[in-house]
Amino acid sequence: MLQKTKWFRLKSPYSIEKQGKQVRRVAGDWIKTGWQEGQMLVAKGIAEIPGQNAIEAFVGGDEDTGMLVLGSQAAAGLVLANFGGKLSVEYGDAWSMPWKRTIIWNPLAQLRQGLIPAGLGLLDAWQIAMPLWDNYSLATQEGTPEDREQTAEIIRDLRVPLYDTRLIFVKRCDETEQLFMTWRAELRKGESDRLAFLRAFYQTKPFMLALPITWTGQHVDDDR
Repeated sequence: MLQKTKWFRLKSPYSIEKQGKQVRRVAGDWIKTGWQEGQMLVAKGIAEIPGQNAIEAFVGGDEDTGMLVLGSQAAAGLVLANFGGKLSVEYGDAWSMPWKRTIIWNPLAQLRQGLIPAGLGLLDAWQIAMPLWDNYSLATQEGTPEDREQTAEIIRDLRVPLYDTRLIFVKRCDETEQLFMTWRAELRKGESDRLAFLRAFYQTKPFMLALPITWTGQHVDDDR
C-alpha cells in the first residue's frame, strides 16, 4: 500500500533524505513527506500546514477519534478552549473508549496541544501509550498494604514503575477492551487506580508504549 504523503512547510531547519543523501532544509522551505512523519514534525513545532492547527491537521474530521475528559469540566474547558473545537470531546467519570482512537485525560495533568497528534500517531503502531507517573516512584511505594499484596500476587515483583492514568492514548481493539474490563474489576478491589491498572495490564498484556513524564508535567500537587 502506498504511503500517504503531503506537503509541509518548515518552521525550523530540518534534514531530509533525497536520493540516499541527507539534505538540509531551512525554515520556510516546503517538504513532501509521509503523513505520519509530517504529523510528528507538526507536533514538535518543526513544520506546519498553513491554515491548520496541529490537531485539525492530524484528525482531519475523523469521527472515530476523540477525547474523554475525567474530572473537572470547568478546568478542562479552560484548556480545551484553545484547541479550536477540532477534537470531539465527551465528559465522564470512568475510563472507557468511546472512539476507536481515544485520548483519556484528567485535567489534573498538564495537556499540551502539540503532543496530541503525536500521541494519536503512536496508535498506528501501539495499542496504548501512557506516560510514566514519575522517575522515582515504584509500585512498592503505592497504595495500601492490601493493595500492594494483591498486586504482588499478580505481577510478583513490585519494583516496577507506575503509569500515569491521567493521560492515556488508546486504540480500541480486543486487547484493550479486555484490559479496560479487567481494570474496572481490579478497581473494585483496592484504593489505588495505578496499582489496579498494573494488575490489569499484567493480566492482559496489550502492546503498550511508556511515554516520558514530560507528557504530563511534574507531579507537585497530586493526590498521593
